[in-house]
Formats: sequence, structure tokens, C-alpha cells
Amino acid sequence: MLCRLLGDWSDTARTFPAALAAAIGELIDESVLRDGAILPSQRALADALGVARVTVAEAYDLLSAEDLLAARQGSGSRVRSRPGAGLLGSSNTTEGRLASHTGHQNVSIDLTSGALPGLVMVAETLASLDAEDLGDLVAGDGYYPAGLPVLREAIAARYRRDGWPTEPDEVLVTGGAQQAVWLIAHTFVSSGDEVVVEEPTYRGALEAFRACGARFLPVPMAPTGLDVAHLARLLESRRPRLLYVQPRAHNPTGVSMPRADRLRLAELVRRHEVLTVDDSCTADVLLDRSTRSPPWGSLLPDGSVLTV
Repeated sequence: MLCRLLGDWSDTARTFPAALAAAIGELIDESVLRDGAILPSQRALADALGVARVTVAEAYDLLSAEDLLAARQGSGSRVRSRPGAGLLGSSNTTEGRLASHTGHQNVSIDLTSGALPGLVMVAETLASLDAEDLGDLVAGDGYYPAGLPVLREAIAARYRRDGWPTEPDEVLVTGGAQQAVWLIAHTFVSSGDEVVVEEPTYRGALEAFRACGARFLPVPMAPTGLDVAHLARLLESRRPRLLYVQPRAHNPTGVSMPRADRLRLAELVRRHEVLTVDDSCTADVLLDRSTRSPPWGSLLPDGSVLTV
């Protein structure tokens, strides 16, 4: 297990012992190796890595000198993590996150988060702003509950370019798509309300609606997306409080509904007057832009759809 976590630890200009110590120390600083964890014996790790035992012994000594390992006769070498500990003079800025969020050479793939790393472009853009750019923003109290006006206008303009007439006062900026779904759930759904969802669907949405006490009405996914015929039969007999759908770039299947099915889905929503959430936050990950069409929500009357 440790060998897999280390990755290409030897791909460095350091000596083998220093490189191995740095790789293990990074795992300790990032809490991948927890405090008190017992490392393999020197001989076992050397055999697994295909290096001399003296290489592992020297690496363990370097870690002990940094107070990251405690070696005891008969009980092996145990991890001693320290808050903010650096290794061998290097700076650690991961703050407990796995290496997939950093530029380190020893990269672990972290599947616990879909967040992108920070962008240098953001810092460069902020640095380019001058007093004139910021004048309107700092003139008042700076409290914009619906989001910065200039950002709301930019988002509205994006929807207009995509073929959906939108005004800034129709836009609410949130701290991410999950917060948007959470706000919708807690605004419109009460305990016992029925919510129609795809099966499967985005886990975060299920958590948000479940926290409100919602009762789920699942509609299966067909190979081309939501089973519209199944939904039609369901809406003939039930009056759900809300319908949560992902017509494009569905999470987790990745399916996008064909245009004919999207039109049928919109017709069902209009006919049954069911409040609908169109979660399209992953639509921009689609590689084929030649099939881009106006947002699905543009097919519905005002007030009947909330688009994330």
C-alpha cells in the first residue's frame, strides 16, 4: 500500500534516501499517513521498492531527525505528524489535502473532490484591477445578497448569447452549484413533499432534498436519458412538489437527452405545471460544442423552472 501511495518518488534530483524521505514526509504532512501509523520494516520496504536496505534506513533517519518518525526497538517506526510540519526545509502548502490538488511530483489521484485547482489567471486578473474598476464596489457597504451586479449582468449576458433572454435581476449568484440546489430545496420543499428525481442522479441533490424531509419519486434513466414515458405516467397520478432533472451532461451517467426528448419533457412540465429544477452545472464539460442549443429551461414559461 505504501509503495502505491509513494508513486514515482525517485523521479527527482535528490539522492535516493532524501527523495524517499521527502515522499514519505509529504504523505505524513497531508495526513495520508496518520499519526501513530506503523511504517513497514526497513527490509520489507526496501524489497518492495527494489532498493538497498541502507536507502530506507537513511530515509527513516532523515524523517526521525525531522521528528516525523519515532523508532522503537521491537515496535517499528511510527508516524509522528505535526500541524504545519515541513520536511527537510521544503514548504508545505497542501493544508491536509491530497497531492492531486498541488503541483508536487509525487501525485496521488484524489477522487474525493471534483474541485479544480486554483488558477494563476485569477490572481493575474485581480492584480490588473485599479481604483477606477473597484470604485463602484467600494462606494457602498459592499453587501450584495444576490451577487455582484457586474457578475449577474455577465451571467445574464451569457444566457442571452446562448439564446435565452435573461435579465440580471433573474440571476442569483451562489457559492457553487451545490449551494444553489440546497437553497432551492430548503426554499420550496417541506417535510413529506414528493420530489421527482432521476435514478440514478446527483448524490448532492439527494442529500439536499432528504435533509428537508422529501419523499422521492424515482424515474429510471434510459440509454438516452430520463425515461420521459415513465415520467408521463407518473405525473398522471401524482402531484409532486418539484421535479429535479439534468437534461444535459447528466451526473453521474454523462448522458445528454436528444432534442426530441427534451421537447417532450418540456411539454410534460408545461401541461402538469410542476416546478422544475434544471441542473445544468456540468453542461460545459461536454467536448462536442457542435450540438450546443439554447438552455433547456428556455423552453418553459417564466416562473416554472430554476436553472443551476
